[in-house]
Amino acid sequence: MFGVGIAVYFAASTEPSVVQSVGIASTGLFGAVFIRPQNILRTVLLVVFLLICLGYSYAAYRTITFDAPILTRHYYGPVYGRIIKLDRSATNAPRVLLDQIYLPNLAESKTPERVRISLQGYIPEDTLIAGARIAVTASISPPSPPVEPGGFDFRRMAWFMRLGGVGYTRNPVIPAYSNRASDFRIWLF
Repeated sequence: MFGVGIAVYFAASTEPSVVQSVGIASTGLFGAVFIRPQNILRTVLLVVFLLICLGYSYAAYRTITFDAPILTRHYYGPVYGRIIKLDRSATNAPRVLLDQIYLPNLAESKTPERVRISLQGYIPEDTLIAGARIAVTASISPPSPPVEPGGFDFRRMAWFMRLGGVGYTRNPVIPAYSNRASDFRIWLF
C-alpha cells in the first residue's frame, strides 16, 4: 500500500504543493488515531489508508529533497569532473557520468551536480577509471522533456538521478590529475 501511495503521487498530472503533501500525511496519521484492535475491518482499512498517505507523502518529500541545479541553457566549453559511472550510449560510444563538476563559465550556484557526456573523441589509455578526474571540452544541454504527450519523461528521470545536463564531445579526453578519491561508492563501482 505504501507503493500504491507512491504510484498515486507519480500518476498526478501536476506537482502537489508542500502544504498538500503535509496535509495528506497528517490526514493519514489522524486516521491512525482511530485504529482499534477490536474492530478488524476498520483497523485494516485505516492501516491501508495510512500507508497510502505515507507513501504519497514520502514520494513528495523525496522529490523536494532531490533539488539539484539544472542547466537552463545550452553550454559549450571546458568541463572538469570526477567519473562516477561508465556505460555506453545508443551509438555504442563510451559515456561517463561526472560529479564534482566545474564549469569555468558558469556560476557555482548554477553548476549541475552531475553531468552525463558521450565521448566520441580520442580517449587515452587508462583514463576512464572510476574516481579519475577528467577535463574535456563538451557540448551540454538541459535534460529534454517528453517528445509526445504521455511519452517517456527523461527530464523527470534525470531529476531523480540529479542529472543537470547531458551532452557529448568529439574532443580528446584529458586526465585532470592522477590521484583518485577513496570514496566507498567509487571503490564499489
